[in-house]
Amino acid sequence: NVLYALVIIQDLTDSKKAAEKIHLLHYYDSLTGLPNRTFHKELIKRSIEHAHRHKEKFAIIYIGLDNFQRINDTLGYGIGDLLLKAVADRLTNSLRESDYVARSDEGETVDVVSRVGGDEFIVLAHDLNQAQDAAIASRRLLREISAPYDLSGHDVFMTASIGIALYPDDGTDVDDVLKNAEKAMKYTKSEGKNNYHFYSGSMNSF
Repeated sequence: NVLYALVIIQDLTDSKKAAEKIHLLHYYDSLTGLPNRTFHKELIKRSIEHAHRHKEKFAIIYIGLDNFQRINDTLGYGIGDLLLKAVADRLTNSLRESDYVARSDEGETVDVVSRVGGDEFIVLAHDLNQAQDAAIASRRLLREISAPYDLSGHDVFMTASIGIALYPDDGTDVDDVLKNAEKAMKYTKSEGKNNYHFYSGSMNSF
């Protein structure tokens, strides 16, 4: 009976580990450890519910690295992966030191930086008194990203293009506000990169 009980406990432990692994694969990016697009959409949904209830604003800051493929082509995918990890660390650390860290209703800090695929990241900026707060945050993030990187002995330089969409001004559901932030990011790339722009209706062709 004792042996039988141990086998059951082991099975339950293995099942729990498997479930945790599935959860991690579903919600987190395996390279950077950041929440992925699926998880971030959940966070945005909760943020919309909270902001609607309390008549608050928040911003989606959509970050696309500039000419990232050039790093993979010239230095290899290994260095490219190191760069993505380094960018993720800088974004996370920059937000921890700022006033834009999202907090849940229970007062706990939650992840606000996500990797949405490839060379793109999203920041969820809460507690905005005005749109200018999102601009200040974006300028800070651009500075962080553009500082030189030392990756396995390679000096690497990177810039980014940022698009900003505000809730509720630029969308009242998850897909709209996310899509409009991405359009603003693509507009920034088309306008010369290494900058940020707020979304406007004239960007709908992007």
